[in-house]
Amino acid sequence: MREKSPIKGARKWILFLYSGWERLYYRIHKIEADHAEDILYIRPMTYKGPPIPLDDGTVIQAGDRVLQLHFNNKMLIEASFHAKNTMQMITSLLRVLKSTLKRLGEKLESDTYKDIKGMYGVSLMHRGATQFGFSVIELPDGLSKRYQHFYLRMLMAIMHPNGKERLKQKTDLLTPKIVAASRDTFLQHVRQDKTS
Repeated sequence: MREKSPIKGARKWILFLYSGWERLYYRIHKIEADHAEDILYIRPMTYKGPPIPLDDGTVIQAGDRVLQLHFNNKMLIEASFHAKNTMQMITSLLRVLKSTLKRLGEKLESDTYKDIKGMYGVSLMHRGATQFGFSVIELPDGLSKRYQHFYLRMLMAIMHPNGKERLKQKTDLLTPKIVAASRDTFLQHVRQDKTS
Protein backbone atom coordinates (compact mmCIF):
# COMPACT_ATOMS: atom_id res chain seq x y z
CA MET A 1 0.00 0.00 0.00
CA ARG A 2 1.35 3.42 -0.93
CA GLU A 3 2.20 5.60 2.05
CA LYS A 4 0.20 8.81 2.18
CA SER A 5 2.07 12.06 2.36
CA PRO A 6 1.90 13.76 5.77
CA ILE A 7 1.95 17.14 4.01
CA LYS A 8 -1.60 18.39 3.60
CA GLY A 9 -3.60 21.33 2.36
CA ALA A 10 -2.14 24.58 1.10
CA ARG A 11 1.36 23.73 2.32
CA LYS A 12 1.40 20.67 0.06
CA TRP A 13 0.78 22.86 -2.98
CA ILE A 14 3.26 25.49 -1.83
CA LEU A 15 5.92 22.80 -1.47
CA PHE A 16 5.03 21.38 -4.87
CA LEU A 17 5.36 24.78 -6.56
CA TYR A 18 8.53 25.63 -4.66
CA SER A 19 10.16 22.32 -5.62
CA GLY A 20 9.38 22.99 -9.28
CA TRP A 21 10.82 26.50 -9.11
CA GLU A 22 13.93 25.22 -7.33
CA ARG A 23 14.57 22.53 -9.94
CA LEU A 24 14.31 25.16 -12.69
CA TYR A 25 16.62 27.56 -10.83
CA TYR A 26 19.23 24.86 -10.27
CA ARG A 27 19.10 23.81 -13.92
CA ILE A 28 19.53 27.38 -15.19
CA HIS A 29 22.46 28.06 -12.86
CA LYS A 30 24.05 24.62 -13.37
CA ILE A 31 23.80 23.70 -9.70
CA GLU A 32 23.99 19.95 -9.36
CA ALA A 33 24.65 16.91 -7.20
CA ASP A 34 26.66 13.99 -8.54
CA HIS A 35 24.93 11.44 -6.33
CA ALA A 36 21.20 10.89 -5.77
CA GLU A 37 21.69 10.87 -1.99
CA ASP A 38 23.80 14.04 -1.77
CA ILE A 39 22.30 16.58 0.60
CA LEU A 40 24.41 19.35 -0.93
CA TYR A 41 24.29 20.71 -4.47
CA ILE A 42 27.41 22.40 -5.81
CA ARG A 43 28.13 25.10 -8.34
CA PRO A 44 31.74 25.68 -9.49
CA MET A 45 32.17 29.41 -10.02
CA THR A 46 34.47 32.40 -9.84
CA TYR A 47 33.80 34.25 -6.61
CA LYS A 48 32.78 37.91 -7.06
CA GLY A 49 31.77 39.00 -3.56
CA PRO A 50 33.56 40.72 -0.66
CA PRO A 51 36.50 38.91 1.02
CA ILE A 52 35.56 35.95 3.26
CA PRO A 53 38.18 35.48 6.03
CA LEU A 54 38.31 31.90 7.32
CA ASP A 55 39.42 30.56 10.70
CA ASP A 56 42.55 28.93 9.23
CA GLY A 57 43.83 32.26 7.87
CA THR A 58 42.70 31.69 4.30
CA VAL A 59 40.80 34.53 2.65
CA ILE A 60 38.43 33.82 -0.23
CA GLN A 61 38.58 36.85 -2.52
CA ALA A 62 37.06 38.03 -5.78
CA GLY A 63 38.55 36.06 -8.65
CA ASP A 64 39.08 32.84 -6.66
CA ARG A 65 37.58 29.62 -7.98
CA VAL A 66 35.14 28.21 -5.42
CA LEU A 67 32.28 25.77 -5.00
CA GLN A 68 29.01 27.43 -4.06
CA LEU A 69 27.01 25.13 -1.79
CA HIS A 70 23.23 24.74 -1.71
CA PHE A 71 21.17 22.38 0.42
CA ASN A 72 19.03 19.78 -1.29
CA ASN A 73 15.80 21.23 0.07
CA LYS A 74 13.68 18.38 -1.28
CA MET A 75 15.67 15.98 0.90
CA LEU A 76 15.36 18.30 3.91
CA ILE A 77 11.60 18.54 3.42
CA GLU A 78 11.19 14.77 3.18
CA ALA A 79 13.31 14.20 6.30
CA SER A 80 11.35 16.84 8.22
CA PHE A 81 7.95 15.37 7.43
CA HIS A 82 8.71 11.66 7.56
CA ALA A 83 10.87 11.40 10.70
CA LYS A 84 9.06 10.27 13.84
CA ASN A 85 10.75 12.94 15.93
CA THR A 86 13.34 15.71 15.72
CA MET A 87 16.19 13.50 16.97
CA GLN A 88 15.52 10.90 14.28
CA MET A 89 15.49 13.63 11.65
CA ILE A 90 18.79 15.08 12.85
CA THR A 91 20.45 11.67 13.05
CA SER A 92 19.29 10.79 9.54
CA LEU A 93 20.42 14.09 8.03
CA LEU A 94 23.78 13.94 9.79
CA ARG A 95 24.46 10.50 8.35
CA VAL A 96 23.59 11.72 4.85
CA LEU A 97 25.68 14.86 5.32
CA LYS A 98 28.78 12.88 6.31
CA SER A 99 28.43 10.68 3.22
CA THR A 100 27.95 13.76 1.03
CA LEU A 101 31.04 15.49 2.45
CA LYS A 102 33.10 12.35 1.89
CA ARG A 103 32.10 12.30 -1.78
CA LEU A 104 32.75 16.05 -2.01
CA GLY A 105 36.26 15.46 -0.67
CA GLU A 106 36.90 12.86 -3.36
CA LYS A 107 35.69 15.33 -5.97
CA LEU A 108 38.01 18.07 -4.69
CA GLU A 109 41.00 15.74 -5.00
CA SER A 110 40.30 15.10 -8.68
CA ASP A 111 42.06 17.03 -11.46
CA THR A 112 38.77 18.64 -12.50
CA TYR A 113 38.59 20.62 -9.25
CA LYS A 114 42.28 21.22 -8.55
CA ASP A 115 41.79 24.98 -9.04
CA ILE A 116 39.14 25.25 -6.30
CA LYS A 117 40.36 27.36 -3.37
CA GLY A 118 37.40 26.74 -1.07
CA MET A 119 33.64 26.49 -0.76
CA TYR A 120 30.88 28.57 0.73
CA GLY A 121 27.14 28.86 1.17
CA VAL A 122 24.57 30.84 3.16
CA SER A 123 22.33 28.92 5.53
CA LEU A 124 20.21 29.00 8.68
CA MET A 125 21.60 25.56 9.54
CA HIS A 126 25.10 26.56 10.56
CA ARG A 127 25.24 25.06 14.06
CA GLY A 128 27.92 22.37 14.26
CA ALA A 129 29.47 23.35 10.92
CA THR A 130 32.90 23.90 12.51
CA GLN A 131 33.27 20.18 13.28
CA PHE A 132 33.45 19.58 9.51
CA GLY A 133 36.14 22.20 8.91
CA PHE A 134 33.85 25.11 8.09
CA SER A 135 34.03 28.65 9.42
CA VAL A 136 30.80 30.43 10.34
CA ILE A 137 30.82 34.10 9.37
CA GLU A 138 28.31 36.91 9.78
CA LEU A 139 26.74 38.20 6.59
CA PRO A 140 27.75 41.80 5.82
CA ASP A 141 24.94 44.30 6.37
CA GLY A 142 23.02 45.32 3.30
CA LEU A 143 20.25 44.37 0.91
CA SER A 144 21.65 40.89 0.34
CA LYS A 145 21.56 40.11 4.07
CA ARG A 146 17.96 41.30 4.39
CA TYR A 147 16.96 39.23 1.36
CA GLN A 148 18.68 36.09 2.67
CA HIS A 149 17.09 36.59 6.08
CA PHE A 150 13.59 36.89 4.57
CA TYR A 151 13.98 34.09 2.03
CA LEU A 152 15.53 31.49 4.34
CA ARG A 153 13.07 32.17 7.16
CA MET A 154 10.20 31.86 4.69
CA LEU A 155 11.66 28.55 3.53
CA MET A 156 11.94 27.37 7.13
CA ALA A 157 8.27 28.23 7.72
CA ILE A 158 7.30 26.19 4.67
CA MET A 159 9.52 23.20 5.43
CA HIS A 160 9.25 22.81 9.19
CA PRO A 161 6.32 20.75 10.56
CA ASN A 162 5.51 23.52 13.04
CA GLY A 163 5.45 26.12 10.29
CA LYS A 164 5.46 29.73 11.46
CA GLU A 165 5.55 28.65 15.11
CA ARG A 166 9.15 27.48 14.59
CA LEU A 167 10.14 31.05 13.72
CA LYS A 168 9.08 32.17 17.21
CA GLN A 169 11.38 29.67 18.96
CA LYS A 170 15.06 30.44 19.57
CA THR A 171 14.93 33.29 17.11
CA ASP A 172 18.60 34.10 17.72
CA LEU A 173 19.52 30.82 16.02
CA LEU A 174 17.45 31.61 12.91
CA THR A 175 19.91 34.10 11.47
CA PRO A 176 21.48 33.17 8.12
CA LYS A 177 25.26 33.09 8.09
CA ILE A 178 28.03 32.31 5.67
CA VAL A 179 29.40 28.79 6.06
CA ALA A 180 32.75 28.46 4.30
CA ALA A 181 35.88 26.32 4.25
CA SER A 182 39.23 26.36 2.53
CA ARG A 183 40.13 23.42 0.34
CA ASP A 184 43.02 22.32 2.58
CA THR A 185 41.14 22.48 5.90
CA PHE A 186 38.09 20.71 4.48
CA LEU A 187 40.17 17.89 2.99
CA GLN A 188 42.08 17.55 6.27
CA HIS A 189 38.81 16.99 8.15
CA VAL A 190 37.57 14.51 5.53
CA ARG A 191 40.79 12.49 5.77
CA GLN A 192 40.67 12.49 9.57
CA ASP A 193 37.07 11.25 9.45
CA LYS A 194 38.12 8.36 7.20
CA THR A 195 40.79 7.19 9.67
CA SER A 196 38.74 7.66 12.86
